[in-house]
Formats: sequence, structure tokens, C-alpha cells
Amino acid sequence: YGPCFIIPQAAQTAAENGAKNVTALQQYADVDMNEKAHNIATRLAAKVVTNLPEIQRRFSDAYAPKDLQIGDWFAGYAHNRLGPMVMALSALERLTAQKKVAGCIVHEDVTLDTRVTVNFCKARGIPTVHIPHAACHLNPGVQDIHRETRTDFIAASGQYMAEFYRESGFAGGMEETGLVQLDWLYDRDYPRRAEARRILVLDEKQLVLVYASTWPQTTSLRSRFGAELQETLSAVIPLSKEFGAFLAVKVHPHEGEGAEKQYVEALKQAGVKGLVTRHHNSYVTPAANVVIM
Repeated sequence: YGPCFIIPQAAQTAAENGAKNVTALQQYADVDMNEKAHNIATRLAAKVVTNLPEIQRRFSDAYAPKDLQIGDWFAGYAHNRLGPMVMALSALERLTAQKKVAGCIVHEDVTLDTRVTVNFCKARGIPTVHIPHAACHLNPGVQDIHRETRTDFIAASGQYMAEFYRESGFAGGMEETGLVQLDWLYDRDYPRRAEARRILVLDEKQLVLVYASTWPQTTSLRSRFGAELQETLSAVIPLSKEFGAFLAVKVHPHEGEGAEKQYVEALKQAGVKGLVTRHHNSYVTPAANVVIM
């Protein structure tokens, strides 16, 4: 027995960290399977082209912006994504034919590879578990694909996350486990609060706010893309100034190059003291990856 990873890099990392009997899903694929998957994907993409008018209508009814012209790009996008998904399904079929699969664990099930895997396992009675990689801070009633997890169980980091998924309509099993993927942090010798405040030139009474950014992606099609994110930042910065707080901006790893400079400029223009960093899993100094105003 051993774990099989759908992402090759994850398999390599697990093996390097001492996991035993590690395999990657791609090990169950071969050249013939790749050719078959490519042909199936091409035929499916042809169906997408044929049905573009109806797909456009459904997009217009459900997504924003309403004038999104999917005919300009969706067929190519579908063909580009269908190939890897058909390949993954073929490899999963071969895996389950050769091995007894005890369960499926995903860090999210909203992207194509994880959702395909979850749906595949559920169709075959294989238990599926979602260990969210982050909490989605959404108000009740806000539409977002992150509310639509399809797994059988969720390992929630705490009460807030459990309430979020219950409010979203999740009726499966739920356990509050803590954020298990960050347990390793307890073994690291990070600077204590007093040392952190000394480095950031903060006294003990200085309020510190943290803003963790994100970036527009296909999962946010039903919201308002960058405008919504800009409105959030435009609310956080004045609030920090009102409270006289030090604002720490954690830049999302997938935000575009140069995003740090934009945040720095926004803080400077508002006269808000703070820092901007993209790196948060290691101790960094002001001379390295942290910009301090």
C-alpha cells in the first residue's frame, strides 16, 4: 500500500520527505493511452463547437460579465483542457483495475483535475475527503464554485470553516481537525512576537492587520473578477488608516509579477504603514523579500 498522487511534483515531494511506496498517476499511462485520449478530446471539442450557441446562452444566464463572448476562446480552451482530463480518467481506470483504492484526498475539488478525480471515485463508491487548502471568506448568498464541494467528507480547520460549508449546503461528514497541512510549522523555530515587533519597529500596543490577497481566475467567473478584488483592498486600506494599524499584505503566490509594487504604492498613497510580502513560509528580513514603508 502507498499513496498515488495525481500531481507528479507532489509525488516527488512526498518521496523526498520519506513517504513509502509513492507513485504518480502518470505512471499508469502510456503512449497508446495518450493517443486515445487525444482523439477522444478532439471529438468532444467538436461537440463543443457544434453547441457553442447553447453554451453561450447558459454562460450569459449564469455568469458575469454578461457580455462574455465565449465563441472567441472557449472551443480552444475546452480542447486544451479535455485532453489531460481524458488522460487522467484513463489512468484512473487502469489504477483502480490494478490496485484496491482505499480513498481519495484532495486539497480542493473545484479545478478540473481534482473534480474529475472526485467524481470518478464517487461513481465507484470510493470515499472522498476534502482537506481545504484555505478558508473562503465569503458572505452568505455569495455565489462561488468553492461552495460546491462534492466530496463525502470535509476536514475543516475550525468552527468558521465548518460553518461556511454547512451554510453552503454541504451535507456530508465534517470534522474540525485544525489546518493539518500546516502542522509542520510547530516544529520550526520562528521568531517570537517580541522579536517580530522589534524587526518591524512596532510597539506592543500597535494593532496589526493582515490582508491575504488572491487573483482573478476562472473559478470567479460568477463574481466580478478584478473589480471585486480592488473593492476589497479599497476597503481594507482606509480601515487600517482609521484604526492606526500596521497593514501586512500577503501577496498570493499566483498573482502576477510586480504585484508587490502595486500594493506598496497603494499603501504609500494612503499613508498607511505596513509591509508587503509574497513569501510567508520562511523567516525573511526587510533586506530580503519584505518591503517596509
